[in-house]
Amino acid sequence: MRAKITKRTVDAMRSGNIITDTEVAGFRARRQAHAVTYELRYRRGGKRKFLVLGAHGTITPDQARLLAKKRVGEVADGQDPAAARQRERAAAANTVNALLDAFLDRYVRKQGLRSAKTIKSAFDRLVRPHLGTKSIYAVTRRDVIEMLDAVEDGSGPVQADRVLAYVRGAFNWQATRDDTFTPPIVRGMARTKPRERIRDRVLDDQEIRDLWNALDQLGSEAPGCYPRLVRALLLTGQRRGSVA
Repeated sequence: MRAKITKRTVDAMRSGNIITDTEVAGFRARRQAHAVTYELRYRRGGKRKFLVLGAHGTITPDQARLLAKKRVGEVADGQDPAAARQRERAAAANTVNALLDAFLDRYVRKQGLRSAKTIKSAFDRLVRPHLGTKSIYAVTRRDVIEMLDAVEDGSGPVQADRVLAYVRGAFNWQATRDDTFTPPIVRGMARTKPRERIRDRVLDDQEIRDLWNALDQLGSEAPGCYPRLVRALLLTGQRRGSVA
């Protein structure tokens, strides 16, 4: 039926009744089994759209009408209120904490990375306290920089770069799964350069002899494979990860 939506007309509704407002086009009240909801019907791009404005009791008919007028104005300006509502809900659900949890479960652990515990620890101690509750769509470059500043101040620039690498990996992984997410990390955020991390100190011949002989005396202080690993490193000069 068509009528002005008021408290009196809403209170008189029975289950299944719908009142179409005579003042605001598309504004309706719908009586369901246990509640009355206010909604707006409108057309956008040739398609009929539907937007729930609120429940009777939570908002009044007059408040619902004002909301309906506002949304009708947005439609007239070329906006889509229903799409905006979906984006808001997605932003609220997709926090950094949720992203980090999914990245750990679906990628890090699934890939069997040996660094899984290290990555999780870095997320828990250094990332979540700064960014965890923010929507991934609201994280800015400034947010990332301020987090890295805090990590560098507390744990040094190398640790800050490790955290940056872990977060970049999580954000890039999300970007492969989400059409609307653009990672806020850009080139130049690292705190050190590879050349600055190269070690100048090398073992001399006598130190190598001493280390080689000391490996036989470790006993139960180290895993049985450890002496073989270190000797392979000394003999080949390859990277630790490759030899392991």
